[in-house]
Amino acid sequence: MNSFFNFVAVVIVGMIFVGACTDKRSTGSTTVEDSRSTERQILASRLQQNDGNRNLLFQTIEGRRAQVAYLEQQITRQANDIRQFRGRVEAYMMDHKMAIAAIVVGGTGLGVALNEGNTFTPDEEFMGGVVAFIAVAYALANAEEVAQVADQLIQADAHFKRLDSQLAGMYEQLRNERIQLQQEEQQLAALNQQSDQIRQQLAALG
Repeated sequence: MNSFFNFVAVVIVGMIFVGACTDKRSTGSTTVEDSRSTERQILASRLQQNDGNRNLLFQTIEGRRAQVAYLEQQITRQANDIRQFRGRVEAYMMDHKMAIAAIVVGGTGLGVALNEGNTFTPDEEFMGGVVAFIAVAYALANAEEVAQVADQLIQADAHFKRLDSQLAGMYEQLRNERIQLQQEEQQLAALNQQSDQIRQQLAALG
């Protein structure tokens, strides 16, 4: 009888032991799965945030590229405008070359003839006086044309400087936009790499 009870006791203890081990293994497996699930959720959240930032940055880059293209077109148009304006001024000067000569050469001739430092030879002084005389004579005979041409040249010079200043500003703006674009493209490449790494980590978790 005692042997029977001992046998039963051993069986009961064994069942308890096996049950305890089974529960322990089950609990351990559940803990590991819960840990993986939590890690997957964290990675998925990071991926979603990273992709959102990447999409916003991509839109910014698209806008930046459009601005760069627009500035390049504006620079080309401005450069063409300057060339055309210079051509019109040159054509105007050819139409009034005698007045231009009276203005330019006359001033040079007076400078030679009236030089007080005596830095020119007698022949140079004589030729300067002749040139000055011719220029003054033409200017007197065509005073209205000479005055009008001089005024047009002053206005043309001011307009050219304004166009040239605008072109320089466009080049500076384009340079800054290209620098920003390069930095943003580098940031986008880094975000793409981060997203790829997160996806690999998610794939490894199963």
